[in-house]
Amino acid sequence: MTFNADKEAEWRAAFERDGECLVYNAINGRTCGIYPEDKRQYAIRCLRNREQARKVREQQTYWYIRWTFWAAVIAALVGVIALFRGG
Repeated sequence: MTFNADKEAEWRAAFERDGECLVYNAINGRTCGIYPEDKRQYAIRCLRNREQARKVREQQTYWYIRWTFWAAVIAALVGVIALFRGG
């Protein structure tokens, strides 16, 4: 690993330990913790990546819920049709 990669791995571990809210507040100057500029830029990238991953997860969850709903509706319709045809 290079020096930057080691430093970024250390920062990433610190961000995970501190939590997203604390890191967000620190880069926006809302807390007493002030990051040096390179750490601040890396924090912004990390937060952006986490937000993009969250959006992807939300879209996947939404798609899965829609698919499950329509599968349940179709199964119910098939069941109703089977009741009327068989009875």
